[in-house]
Amino acid sequence: MKCFDLASGKRTAITRRQRLLAPAIDETGRIAVLSQPSVSGENQVVMIDLESAEEINHYPVPSNGFVKEMVFTSADHVAALVINDEGLSIMQLQISSGAWETLLKPTGTNISSIIAREGQLYFESGLNGTNNIYSLDCSTSVIHQLTASRFGAFFPNFSPDGRQLLFSDYDASGYRIASASIEHLQRQPVDFGKLYRSILAESIGRQEAFNIDSIPFEAMAFDPKPFRKAGHLFRIHSWAPIYYDVSDLISAQADDLRAILKPGCMFLSQNLLGTLITQAGWYRDAGYNHGKVALTWSGLFPVIDLNVDYGGAPFDYRWEKDEEDKDYLSLNLQNRQRMEAQARVYVPFNFTDNHYISGFQPSVSYYYINNGFQEYESRKVLNYQYFTGELRYYRYRKLAYRDILPRWGYQIRLQYLRVPHTKENFGSLYAGGLTTYLPGLVRGHGLMLRMQYQYQDLGGKMFYIPQKLISEPRGYAYIYQSRQQVGLKADYALSLFCPDWRVGGLAYFKRVRANMFFDLSYNQVSKQSGWSSQRSLGGDLIVDSNIFRLSYPVAFGLRLVKRLEDGAVRTETMMSFSF
Repeated sequence: MKCFDLASGKRTAITRRQRLLAPAIDETGRIAVLSQPSVSGENQVVMIDLESAEEINHYPVPSNGFVKEMVFTSADHVAALVINDEGLSIMQLQISSGAWETLLKPTGTNISSIIAREGQLYFESGLNGTNNIYSLDCSTSVIHQLTASRFGAFFPNFSPDGRQLLFSDYDASGYRIASASIEHLQRQPVDFGKLYRSILAESIGRQEAFNIDSIPFEAMAFDPKPFRKAGHLFRIHSWAPIYYDVSDLISAQADDLRAILKPGCMFLSQNLLGTLITQAGWYRDAGYNHGKVALTWSGLFPVIDLNVDYGGAPFDYRWEKDEEDKDYLSLNLQNRQRMEAQARVYVPFNFTDNHYISGFQPSVSYYYINNGFQEYESRKVLNYQYFTGELRYYRYRKLAYRDILPRWGYQIRLQYLRVPHTKENFGSLYAGGLTTYLPGLVRGHGLMLRMQYQYQDLGGKMFYIPQKLISEPRGYAYIYQSRQQVGLKADYALSLFCPDWRVGGLAYFKRVRANMFFDLSYNQVSKQSGWSSQRSLGGDLIVDSNIFRLSYPVAFGLRLVKRLEDGAVRTETMMSFSF
């Protein structure tokens, strides 16, 4: 049980490591009663002192019913909505004696949102087929219907002076707050023993030859067998006539939509326990055929990712002699097939608390690519391989449906890259980044700021490491490396409109949104050189949709970006899935 102070904004945990539901607090604010279902299946009501968090007393529920809601009707009485095998009833507990009294016998009609005032219980119910507000006299158990809303009245309450009944009314425009004077309520007597009959539903039911209630059930013979995990590692559940990298889709952010679909085909597998996810497929990229297999094992900690990509043309950097017998580096494509492999282990610590998602994820990765780099002294040709270590901590507020970016949050990322088994060719890379999420000018808008820094150890080395740990500004596709790089990126995401357009069963367009951005990067190639800059600005126009009746949403759009250094303007298409 937790308490939130509206004035200070402070949240306090009163009880810990307990299963407590449906709290009700007395007028003094010192005593609370709560529903407590136990692991063994026994239901009871417990009374707690809010100042000391100590249990004062506990009361078993008649017929082991489950208490759904409670409210204090006096200093010594608590009314409760109780569910048991016979239906839902309203019962009253006398705290001093522990005796229970039935105010409303079990019924099949739903009752919720119970409140108490001056010896009366007020609640909402769909007794007549539409939710309305009702009252029950605790002394006589007489029930009256108070509202006659056409489409539904919900969540009753009272104005501070007690003269107005407040409730949520529903009409064609949605929910709205409504009020009715206590003196003008209709107060029509009703009987909760008579269930509502839908003439339409009964008419349709009589037309059906099949009735599940009349089916006789026969005893079934079960032959249980041990479940062998090793024999059930693979279960192909879907395939696609295109290729996309599942890990890229899962890690893609709202600011980084990419055209990740490629010509090809793929199969996806997930075992029944959800501990092994496998992807296997073929795709074509840059004129080459590729085959790829990826596995993620999460049955035990740490989580293990393995993937192998086979296809394309690798290259070799070799030292050769020119006409003047001087050494120079030569880059040559090779006839052998390119192979890239990755192994990654990480532990996803989850510290999520209430409406803030947070976690800490340390990871170590090993990469191997059969590109060759020849050392100058020994003339050995070594394939490119490296290790990376990463520490990542994140904390951000959960997104509402209309949010594009979190309203508040941040992410800290520290990375280290080292190339083993080479003393001449490569040094090490260090990188750090901070991402912050801030609210925009209007509710639902979002501002994301990213600050990144990367440093490369070049002392006495022949090559720059052909790998970047931070990204270049959008609109730039350079491949050169540098000694130092500083990156700043700003994104402002906003929703434009929600068209709710439907194109038959082919597509449904939910929302059109935009993302405006500005990127800045400074690079220092070597210790003796100066700094160069790359800047770009632009915007994305993105459509959120569901296509071909797929269960997961698809976002696609167009990016327009201008490079400020040379004035070049380019467009890019984008597409991403959300799981």
